[in-house]
Amino acid sequence: MEFVYPGIIGILLIINFFTVYRIVRLKQKQQHTSPDEYTKGLNALVDHNLPEALEKLKRAAIKDTANIMAYIRIGDILRESNKFEGAIKIHRQLTVRKNLDKIQRLKIYEALVLDYMAAGQFEQAIEYASLMLALDKDNLWALEKQLECYECSAQWEQAFELKQKLQKRQNSTDKRILALYKVEQAKFLLQKGQEKEALGCFKEARKLDETCAPAYLEQAEYLMQHNQSGDALKILKSFVENVPGEAHLAFENLKIILFELGHFSEVEVIYQAAFQKNPDNIHLLSVMAEMSERKGKHEEAVAYYNQILARNPNAMSIWLANLKCHEKTGQYQAATELVFEWLQKIELNQKRFRCQVCLYEAEKPFWLCPECHSWDSAEYQF
Repeated sequence: MEFVYPGIIGILLIINFFTVYRIVRLKQKQQHTSPDEYTKGLNALVDHNLPEALEKLKRAAIKDTANIMAYIRIGDILRESNKFEGAIKIHRQLTVRKNLDKIQRLKIYEALVLDYMAAGQFEQAIEYASLMLALDKDNLWALEKQLECYECSAQWEQAFELKQKLQKRQNSTDKRILALYKVEQAKFLLQKGQEKEALGCFKEARKLDETCAPAYLEQAEYLMQHNQSGDALKILKSFVENVPGEAHLAFENLKIILFELGHFSEVEVIYQAAFQKNPDNIHLLSVMAEMSERKGKHEEAVAYYNQILARNPNAMSIWLANLKCHEKTGQYQAATELVFEWLQKIELNQKRFRCQVCLYEAEKPFWLCPECHSWDSAEYQF
């Protein structure tokens, strides 16, 4: 009998071992279900199948409530589907969880920054970017998103200060964007009726970058609207002298002011001076051609137009002007009338300035695209 008990005990131990082994394996199998669903969800995201990705990620989150990234991805999908409130709700609920590590908190705050920006709630986005910086003061992404929020919410003074900070960090000496911020701040102050402060900002912009076109043009336009043509004339003359390559942008207002003052001959003097400094500038060539036409010097005008077309053969408005000059000199008659009519229709529908990033178009020059918020992206379209 003394050999029976050890045998029974051995059998029981073996049975117990296999029972425990099966339980452990079962639990491992169950635990692997969630990551598998999560992986499937990520694969669906890669394939841009948002409905399937959302379904898989929800399953993963239900089976493993500790899977923070599953919840973050679910919120991201809602944001991309323009369901901003749902995205914000999911991501904010994650912030109250205990035992989150630094990386998880940064990911949650990052998602909330994007949620609030997409919803147009820039103050809240700035707040969560600040929370990211409290955890990681050198987080470049958070700084850049804060800057973007300041721009979108017209907080130009804060944008200026933050941009300076970023430029110092990146060892950048580009002051043009800082000048543009000052211009936008000036325009914002003018809307609030703070003229003195606004004019000070225009002056600061020109001090930062004397070639900053809107720092001259926007102020001159404001002065003209408020019957201060003399001051506007000084600003525009200074612009033509300091930024001859873009002098054409001031010519229309210069002409208006000088004609009001009766200084007709001074218009041509200014045009000629700008052209002598930049004889290859397409815009100035166009102005010189128009001036030659008004004097009846059509052959001279044709020569200017041909120079433009040699550089920009797709300039339809120049083709039209050139053909008209030929007509006035006795060349092309009835055969060109239909061409004039067709080209005129194109000209009437053409916007002059186009953003090279999003293709937004406007009749007046702009330095901050109102559609995609790109800086200095507008190009003149002939």
